Amino acid sequence: MHNISRDSTQVIDSECHPLAQEFLCELLQPDCRRAQTMSPSGVFEDLLVSPCRDFCEEVMSACISSLPARLKRAVNCSALPTLNADHECTTKPVP
Repeated sequence: MHNISRDSTQVIDSECHPLAQEFLCELLQPDCRRAQTMSPSGVFEDLLVSPCRDFCEEVMSACISSLPARLKRAVNCSALPTLNADHECTTKPVP
């Protein structure tokens, strides 16, 4: 994780995308939201909310030339959710 964090700093410092820092922070430490309903096992399980796929794709595309190989391998945008009724994710902030 330390290496990914160092690689993230390199991308942020490159200023390849105005929201690169926001995206990478969301990726490394997703939002944690309290469950509103009880799970089938009878407990309230917190939900980790990762960044949305389109936010990932936009940042990764803009920063492709600044991305260290290790970070390129570590970030898989297609594994992230798309915002819809079945999935919650963190959307790109509106300036």
